[in-house]
Amino acid sequence: ARRLENRLVYDQILGNPKLADGVDLFHADHKNVAAGAASAMSLDALSGLRKLMRKQTDRDGHVLNIGPSFLLVGSDLETQAYQFTSPNYSPTEPGAVNEFRSGGRTALTPVVEPLLDAASATAFYLLANSAQVDTVEFAYVDGYEGLRTETFASEDVDGIKLRATLDFAAKVMDYRGMAKSAGV
Repeated sequence: ARRLENRLVYDQILGNPKLADGVDLFHADHKNVAAGAASAMSLDALSGLRKLMRKQTDRDGHVLNIGPSFLLVGSDLETQAYQFTSPNYSPTEPGAVNEFRSGGRTALTPVVEPLLDAASATAFYLLANSAQVDTVEFAYVDGYEGLRTETFASEDVDGIKLRATLDFAAKVMDYRGMAKSAGV
């Protein structure tokens, strides 16, 4: 059940669904996608994605100043993600300070999800904290949070039967709290 819930959430991100405005989740019109050579995982690519998120606007055109909180990567980029977010790197030049490290002004928490590897070995994402803006909503039917199980006596075999039910759904709510880099 936990794997199903996880997969449904990531299917929303990887499926790049059309939103209420008729535009794909990650699209140039939403100003939340980077592609090409400059999108490969690097400090410059992370800075570029952060800039896209910061400049997102509401429906009235007001800048939202959304800061990323999470660096979402597949397992192929796990080592790089931890290198970019590790507090253990101490630069010798002031210009080499990594603001994405733990303790930095825009500290990112790496989230590694192997489901992303099937879609791309190079793509990565920045996501905002859900307290700042809705990203992907996951929900249960009211009163049925989590997996429900029932057991009952079997009439056709010597034993009991088990029924498991999970009423769960996931849906992208807003594109403004997410940015994607194609990674090349």
